[in-house]
Amino acid sequence: MFNSNKDIDLLVPYNYKESFYSKNRAVIKRIIPIVCIIVVFVGGFVYLNLDIHKKQQNVLDMQNNITDLQTKMALANRQEEYNLYVQIDKNNKNLEEITANIDSYPTLDKYLLVAIDSACSSNSIIKTMVYNYETATIDIYIETTDVTKGENVVRTLKSLHYFNSVSHEGYTGNEMTTVTTEKETVELKYNMKITCVLEAN
Repeated sequence: MFNSNKDIDLLVPYNYKESFYSKNRAVIKRIIPIVCIIVVFVGGFVYLNLDIHKKQQNVLDMQNNITDLQTKMALANRQEEYNLYVQIDKNNKNLEEITANIDSYPTLDKYLLVAIDSACSSNSIIKTMVYNYETATIDIYIETTDVTKGENVVRTLKSLHYFNSVSHEGYTGNEMTTVTTEKETVELKYNMKITCVLEAN
């Protein structure tokens, strides 16, 4: 039943435990500091990343808040002024465009009128002139006693640098009767319409 001859050594587990720790103590002493360093490093890295992300989010929130406040201020306090500014800016752009267009239109000046008068006076009489601003044309109605003189007027006008083109639609002849105390004179006069298209500025 019970073997009284066999002794039980209670120190065997203790001695085994002591021998295990004594063998692995050097390895454990080296591993523990490394593990601690790794844990501290990883923990610090995670903490810093979380802190950076939190600060970035705070900056983004602040920027959004500033934008919202600026929008609210513009809408609440300065909307009328802003609308007026937009309207004035639009009007200014329209005026600039209109001015640029007007500046490109041909214009009449005294030098042009003198040049026309000189071209016509030696060969004919200018009865009237009509200027069309929209089409930039001058219609010159002349009267002359000779058809060739009318052709000379056209050639002279073409030689001027003021016009893109000079044209005419022929002529009409009218008999003019002059009565004096001595005799009655019949003279044939020719009327011609000359159209000149002004050159753009």
